[in-house]
Amino acid sequence: MGGIVPVQALLLGVLALCLVRQLPCAAADMPCVLDERGTGSYRFPELPQLKGWVASQETQIVAIDDHRAGLAVAACRAEWSKMPCATNQVPVPTPEQAAYQRHEIMGLTHFNMATFVEDGDPACNPTNWNVGVHSSHASLFDPTRLNISNWVENYRAVGAKHAVLTAKHGCGFLLWNTSTTLPNGTEHPFAVARSSYQPHQVQNGHWFWRPGFALRSVQQMVEVYHMTVGNNQVLELDFAINDTGNVPSDASAVYHALGAWARACYGMPVANMSGNSSSVLLTLPSPATPVDRFILQEDIDFDERVRQWHIDVQVETGDWMPFANGTAIGHKRIVLGSGPSSSLTAARLTVDSAVASPVILAFAAFKPCPDP
Repeated sequence: MGGIVPVQALLLGVLALCLVRQLPCAAADMPCVLDERGTGSYRFPELPQLKGWVASQETQIVAIDDHRAGLAVAACRAEWSKMPCATNQVPVPTPEQAAYQRHEIMGLTHFNMATFVEDGDPACNPTNWNVGVHSSHASLFDPTRLNISNWVENYRAVGAKHAVLTAKHGCGFLLWNTSTTLPNGTEHPFAVARSSYQPHQVQNGHWFWRPGFALRSVQQMVEVYHMTVGNNQVLELDFAINDTGNVPSDASAVYHALGAWARACYGMPVANMSGNSSSVLLTLPSPATPVDRFILQEDIDFDERVRQWHIDVQVETGDWMPFANGTAIGHKRIVLGSGPSSSLTAARLTVDSAVASPVILAFAAFKPCPDP
């Protein structure tokens, strides 16, 4: 179904509407979706509720799309509306994309032939394929004490919300039974990839477990946490299972320590505030509270709208001082102070530039963190 129709058609059972005010979809209790044309769209659960909402908006024209889920949705197009559409300037994530971003940490699990072959990843090369250690022999894959519960316990300890297992890697060895014959690659000779094809490649370590391989310290992992989770990214943390089928004890200690540190540091804010405006004021408890970091979050159901922001803080004398500034927020931005903590009475987040009305989910202040 497609085209332009008058609102009267809604009375015949077509559930569609263009949001004509600069409000998030939640103003109508209707979740945003995105149609294939990249325009903001809205799902509608019941006709009576929709009829009342239509009347309150004085909408005259809508565009109809037949949503793949079987629901009618309306694509909000600025040229068909009396007023600007709420999300026509920014795409919104799918529920799956938003959930992935909110997971913050995931366990990227490597357990395959390279676990059992001495020269590690990719474990398949001219020096060991059918010679020497025979990386092509399935009998080499032989964990002695396989314990998946041990993996899950470590995922949870570090704070991962989901995990992925590399069920097939460079050697082509499958971790599931199949009667399908896959290409074995014999027609392609071994060669080193040309550096000109990957000018920005960064190599650091190995995906798979190797005996005696050095690990990052907890202190280094805290820096990684701030560079990833604290920088609006998902930390895809490698879990290199050893040849017994377990997380190595030294790696497990790092996972547990990192998770414990993150919960102690960011589990309880001194104060928190949200808002749908370009300025959010955060009042801190009295007396003045030592603060050296903030967490900023947008409600990414409405996408990442903020393009530039700054934070000012109020010290005990009542004076306002600049604290930090940045160019994006997204799901989470951890803002660390550049100096020692100060006793503050208030903080103010100002959005200097945005592509649509900001939807600030959290503006939270935190005390200095304990050493990991």
